[in-house]
Amino acid sequence: MPNLYRYANQPGWFRAREHISGGNSTKAGVFSLFYGLPVTYWDAFTASQTPPVLMERLEAADYRFQVLSSATLVSPAFDRNVFAGLKDISLEPAQGEPWERDQQITDDWLAWMDKEEARSDERPFFGFLFYDAVHGYSHPPDFPRFMPYWEHINHMSLGPDFDPEPYWNRYRTAARYVDQQLGRVLDDLERRGRLEDTAIVITADHGESFNEHGKNYWGHGSNYTPEQIQVPLVMHLPGRSGGALERRTHHADIAPTLLEELLDCESAPQHYTLGQSLLDVAPHRDWMLSGSYMGYGILMPDYQVAVHPTRAFEVYDYRMNELDDIKLESQVSNEVLRALSKFYR
Repeated sequence: MPNLYRYANQPGWFRAREHISGGNSTKAGVFSLFYGLPVTYWDAFTASQTPPVLMERLEAADYRFQVLSSATLVSPAFDRNVFAGLKDISLEPAQGEPWERDQQITDDWLAWMDKEEARSDERPFFGFLFYDAVHGYSHPPDFPRFMPYWEHINHMSLGPDFDPEPYWNRYRTAARYVDQQLGRVLDDLERRGRLEDTAIVITADHGESFNEHGKNYWGHGSNYTPEQIQVPLVMHLPGRSGGALERRTHHADIAPTLLEELLDCESAPQHYTLGQSLLDVAPHRDWMLSGSYMGYGILMPDYQVAVHPTRAFEVYDYRMNELDDIKLESQVSNEVLRALSKFYR
């Protein structure tokens, strides 16, 4: 992703060394990104159609919104939680392959920016662009490919002895294509003179496995290894010098960072999130949470605890070797249980 690399290494940009998504699936990852909460709260917030604190505060500050997604926002039902109450958002994607939809939302964004530039008022804006080509391993037919390359994906062919390199190269090619779209967006902001006064967060909902540990795990949604939950985080904050974020960070940290930096929110983060500002000099985290389609994972420094909806659990190291002799400390168990219940009312 040469465009992302180019910007990430400029002054004023932050780069996370080890950033963890709140999920190994789109549902859990996007939910945690906006709410700063584990996906176990999904049903409650969706039923009440309560938007995240971040979105509420942006609306209260009279921001204009432009939400563009290459994937549907109604399944999972982000229209009923993250974007609840927003008008004129695009809930259903354009037609075509994922790469075509990604190109279309970029075109739509640039056209919207033209209209913004023509406005006479100075209202700030919030934009959300959700690209899908990497998720779909998709790119234009004539786009340069990493080789060797898997021409026709057949998931029935995957197995513990399948050579992952052609599949991985197809994924890398899609990532490079999305980077081309990111370059269009960022270069446009720079050309308009808007880059320096615009906060930008570039990250992902989840990662992807390619049988790295020989356990026949492919794709996402099946475990809490770094391959499935560690994602990029590149962020620009106006007035900040940038640099590397050396401590382990989490999606839950993004909302409080933006609320404090952009919206002068003085409320302590623990009132609305499990996260903390990325700019805080914080003590070492003993544990983190990451969710899946059902169930969640407790992420300890050296192992993961996969908790199922039945409350049964399994413990693995981060190479997916089962650990039968490790018991979660009672203090951690109690802290996790409080975190899973403290925001109900």
